[in-house]
Amino acid sequence: AIRAQIQKEIAEARRKAEAEARRLALENARIKAEEDAKRRVMESQRQDELARQRAIDEEQKRTAELARQAEVARKKASEEAERQRLKDIEDAKKRREAAAAEEKRIADARSREDQKRRNEERNKEIDRKKEEERQKEIARQKKIAEDLDKQKTASQKQVEQYKSGATVVTMNKNPGSGTVPAGSGSKPPVNPPAQEQKNYKNMLPQEVQNLSASFEANRGSLPWPVSQGVIVAPYGKYQHPIERSVTLNNEGIDIGTNANAPVKAVFKGVVTKIFNVPGMGVSVLVNHGQYYTLYAKLSGASVSQGATVGAGQVVGSAGKNDEGDNVVHFELWKVNDNGSFNTVNPTGWIAPR
Repeated sequence: AIRAQIQKEIAEARRKAEAEARRLALENARIKAEEDAKRRVMESQRQDELARQRAIDEEQKRTAELARQAEVARKKASEEAERQRLKDIEDAKKRREAAAAEEKRIADARSREDQKRRNEERNKEIDRKKEEERQKEIARQKKIAEDLDKQKTASQKQVEQYKSGATVVTMNKNPGSGTVPAGSGSKPPVNPPAQEQKNYKNMLPQEVQNLSASFEANRGSLPWPVSQGVIVAPYGKYQHPIERSVTLNNEGIDIGTNANAPVKAVFKGVVTKIFNVPGMGVSVLVNHGQYYTLYAKLSGASVSQGATVGAGQVVGSAGKNDEGDNVVHFELWKVNDNGSFNTVNPTGWIAPR
């Protein structure tokens, strides 16, 4: 029995050895096949590279030959052009000499009185054109004054819209929300009751109060609504740049900028209203807690009402005024703790340039 057991173990070991040998043989064959395939691929790539390089060399030779032929043709054309130029110069010289002689003959024949008359007529024409330009400038200046007056009227209408609840959001008496959208039937109190005056800020949700505080903390460092631009109309009362007797009042600032310049939100907030006021173009109102920013005189809006925007997010594109100048009108509003609201000078809030 022991012998049979030993023979069985030996047979099993031999079987395993033979199986392992077959496995190793197959593995070696697979490895060899893979290596052969890699070599074939590398050889194919090498041949392709040689063929590509030969093609490049041939193309360079053809290019060089074409360039040489083009240079030869250019030199021939240049030489021919030079010969023609010299001939044209000589011909032109002869013509000028003949023309000069004829002009001198005609000039000698003219009288002094005729020359004086022509000078007088020319001076009269110059004076007439100057007067036309002066009248055009006067008309343009009047148009600017009318445009700025329209802007002032539009701004006043806009304030009335805010007061009537048409374009501004105000305190929601529901503790679950700090604002109510325009058109919901709620109107901002111009003179709210004493209790509301005292508690308006505290009735806002904490996140809205935090947003207001964050906005206030960035006073003097807010980004401009456009990347490039200068203030062409300041905040408050200022003298008309042309009609010195005219005093204008601006609820915000007007920034001259590039055509269709992207107009960006100066701080994170929520778009509460998009509307169109005559003379002010498309306008976008963004809420920042107790503060609102208005972007007006836009050619179009890039956001929708109720959308949340981040600082630097594009809300629209710069439009044009009646004179065709590219401008953006920017206002900053604050709802005070007593519930009243008013504009503030944006110049002190945006970063200096």
